[in-house]
Amino acid sequence: MIRTRIFAISLPHARARRMHLLSQLLPTGWDFEVVDAVDGRTIKPGHLMIPLDAWELTLTQVACYRSHLGVLQRVVDYGLDHAIVLEDDCVLDHGAVMTLGNLWAHLPRDADHVQLHNLKFPFYDDYRCLEPGERFNRVGPTSIGSWGYVISRRLAEHILSHHAEPRRPIDHLYIQLSRELQGRFGFHDTVDCLVNILPEAPSNINGAPRARRDWRGGLRRLLKRSNTN
Repeated sequence: MIRTRIFAISLPHARARRMHLLSQLLPTGWDFEVVDAVDGRTIKPGHLMIPLDAWELTLTQVACYRSHLGVLQRVVDYGLDHAIVLEDDCVLDHGAVMTLGNLWAHLPRDADHVQLHNLKFPFYDDYRCLEPGERFNRVGPTSIGSWGYVISRRLAEHILSHHAEPRRPIDHLYIQLSRELQGRFGFHDTVDCLVNILPEAPSNINGAPRARRDWRGGLRRLLKRSNTN
């Protein structure tokens, strides 16, 4: 039997969004854990710096990235095989066959990352379905969005080891990995939309100040490389 858990990422002060998510999860009886998100609007900017080669990221995008990394660390620490990661602006849908409670019985053996939807977005056309299936599609690149997905422990370990510093938004990291590591890790999405996004929820990402770049850290790494050479 595989070891699994649902993690719900939520800002403590965003009570309406937290209650919205809890009101969906509590009646199900599923085992889940609420994880307090890193708050990019209150934490000191110096604690949310980004590498020199990172994209232009806002403080809240960096905070979001670190919030998801905190969940991935829990996946590893708890010794889970897989976990579902939800954000507090998601809407749970029930497919014709699957729900978040029973998808484990149908999960592909090579599933390392599974978007719990296969929604198409007009502003993102890189998504490709490589192999359609009855309940899951094998994809590469995967779609955007991080409001609901499955992740395996081995992919969590890889990200924590190689992508602990935020260089792009967390969903774009998964897109990057689905391009670069196809064959090494399995990337899928669900035929039924099991998790959607709350359309009227105000974004915690937009309108935030930009994150500062870690010039000192970048200089130290350059000096270390030159001394090694």
